[in-house]
Amino acid sequence: MVESPLADVFRAGADTLDQPALRRLAADLDAPIRAAVTGRPGAGRDTVRRALRGVGVGGEVEVKAGPAGDSDAPELEIRVFVEELTGEDRAALAHAPAAVAVMTKADLAGFGGAGPLAAAAARCRRIERRTGVPTRPLAALLAVAGSDPDALDRELLDGLRALAGGAARLPARLRRRLCAELDVFGVAVAVRALRCGADRAGVRAELLRASGVADLTPEIARAGGVARYRRVLAAVAAAERLATGPHGDAIARFLAGDEVVLARMAHAAEAAGAAQIPDDDAAAQLRRAVAWQRVARDWAPDIVRGSLRLWTRAGGRPAR
Repeated sequence: MVESPLADVFRAGADTLDQPALRRLAADLDAPIRAAVTGRPGAGRDTVRRALRGVGVGGEVEVKAGPAGDSDAPELEIRVFVEELTGEDRAALAHAPAAVAVMTKADLAGFGGAGPLAAAAARCRRIERRTGVPTRPLAALLAVAGSDPDALDRELLDGLRALAGGAARLPARLRRRLCAELDVFGVAVAVRALRCGADRAGVRAELLRASGVADLTPEIARAGGVARYRRVLAAVAAAERLATGPHGDAIARFLAGDEVVLARMAHAAEAAGAAQIPDDDAAAQLRRAVAWQRVARDWAPDIVRGSLRLWTRAGGRPAR
């Protein structure tokens, strides 16, 4: 469960006003954001999902398999692709309420220059400039091996130690396992770590570092903040409908009070912080500006109202 500033205020209001509906809205606000990992078959959706859960994406964002029914529709789409976006990928991102694109199998992007993850990151930057959607590379196999405590078992570690010690041949079954669970880049990262004196924990840490997941999770968190703000707007609209019924005046005063206004400002500021437009490409700036325009019209008044309440609390007075 997540701690939502507005949920806390709604729970207090439910007790004060004897309005159970506010408590139900608070529970909805506290629920994790529904995120769907989607992509074409073979893109690595299951591995990406396992990697994200392994590194702890699942507290504020609940990672699901893919789109479900309307009542369980995803609020955030994590779109997995290989090498380049297809037309299907671009259409999915364009229609998603909030989205992050993930170039998976990034460890196959080439071993020249600074390595495959650097090459994949450069390609992701080009894609992001075209789409305006945050796009990050991920070597998902490495992220799983580094985050799942059961992934790098004794057999795999013994095989890696043999390679680090200079063994030229391994049993065929073990070679197949190493390729399936680490692939060539992961094996190279692990062997290098072992040759530098790493133990099992050190190897796992190095695999996780090399996977690129540390650059991906903040983007998911930022997109989740935008999705949560959309949920806040829906909850406020539902609460405002309560104000048209019995005890409507008391509910209206509650919704106009400082606690609600400041909680809405906190959520709006979180969403606004996610809308950072890159300054290196005019076309991407325009695309992202258009994409954010509608929700920005909503969060700006919340930030203004909250700031003015704080200004008044601090003793501010209109100029004469």
